[in-house]
Amino acid sequence: MTATRVTLKVHGTEGRHGWGVARDGDLTVFLPGCLPEDTVECRLEPSGKRRWTMGQDIEILSPSDKRIPPACPHHPDYRDNNGRGCGGCPLMALSPEEALGEKTRYATRALSQQKIDIAPEVIASSGPAFNYRWRLRPRWEEGRLGFNEAASSRIHPVDRCAVALFPSIPGALKRILPLKGAGELRVTMTPRGEVALHVDRTLPKNALAPLPVALGDGLSLVSLQTGDRLQGAPFIDLGAKGDPRWVSPLNFAQAGPFANSLILDSLDDLLREAAPRGPILECYAGSGNLTAVARRFGPVTACEEVPSVREAFRRNLGEGVKLITRPVERLRIDFTPSVLVLDPPRSGISGPAMYTLRGAKAAAIVLFSCDPMAGARDIARFRDAGYRVARIRLLDTMPNTPHFELATLLFQ
Repeated sequence: MTATRVTLKVHGTEGRHGWGVARDGDLTVFLPGCLPEDTVECRLEPSGKRRWTMGQDIEILSPSDKRIPPACPHHPDYRDNNGRGCGGCPLMALSPEEALGEKTRYATRALSQQKIDIAPEVIASSGPAFNYRWRLRPRWEEGRLGFNEAASSRIHPVDRCAVALFPSIPGALKRILPLKGAGELRVTMTPRGEVALHVDRTLPKNALAPLPVALGDGLSLVSLQTGDRLQGAPFIDLGAKGDPRWVSPLNFAQAGPFANSLILDSLDDLLREAAPRGPILECYAGSGNLTAVARRFGPVTACEEVPSVREAFRRNLGEGVKLITRPVERLRIDFTPSVLVLDPPRSGISGPAMYTLRGAKAAAIVLFSCDPMAGARDIARFRDAGYRVARIRLLDTMPNTPHFELATLLFQ
């Protein structure tokens, strides 16, 4: 195949980046910045033996009638961004209903590829489409701080983020941090304006005044971790008053409070349907976010290998839950769980971990998956081991983005 220019009709999006997807004969073409029903012209480079390629030099000839003006000025659709802009919220150019429909179609395709014929039950976001994220991962390079452009490692500078719980946070951090070279930040904000920050590079000593540092707009930097060095508070509280949820600057947390509510409510519903009659085993327990719900239904044994996360787990749940501190791949299960509660990383459950978990012979499984392809694969592996898929929910945890969560209930 030599480089050629073609005209294509976009028929869908892929689920990790929100890129448009089209077909050129037997070749799948990914088209960053494009949406379903756009007609585009692009250059196709030789793809070798691959059955897919990326469209280059994309020009939208006829935009979809479903497009709407994005609410954020950093979106690539705006002329000042020259088709680049921030790649973080591609579905912002669709109405919330159309965006959720596109996620549903993608989830259905992922499940269908694994011959799983249960239609997901769609649960819309319980919160706003903007100002909902308490976690962000901006990058910086040579003084520019922002987010990647679509399908690129180039940074689009951003001072205000429309989906952040506190939109001014990128600009506030840029003003106080000595951002030389390149790196990535992990930012976690509480609803009360406390900010925990993990920097993947070592900062010069005395780079900041003693914490807390006022950032403006009611924000205060209270925790800063760079490598093994921690300044300020070791944990911040993402919970409601009287119901703390402590996390460290490096801990994983859900995207925001409304996303977390969707997930916790679904766990409660699915555990009620599973009706545990014995001990529960939870793997990938993190700081105990799901554990706090699971323990209402019976005694919980939790598995979490990361030391800083285990400290937060104990702070949240005390000593009332047995905690195993080894990887799931090396877990020795000496009891038969009534229910497995699983929330693996985006890559899903590894082969060795799957072997261990299927061998537990749990009567039921509640599985959360933030990547639909990995989730569908994991569901199929449990199905092939004799489990029946009873229910799949699609939780719209991150509006304006291609991201969502699958919550699946399986019975032995």
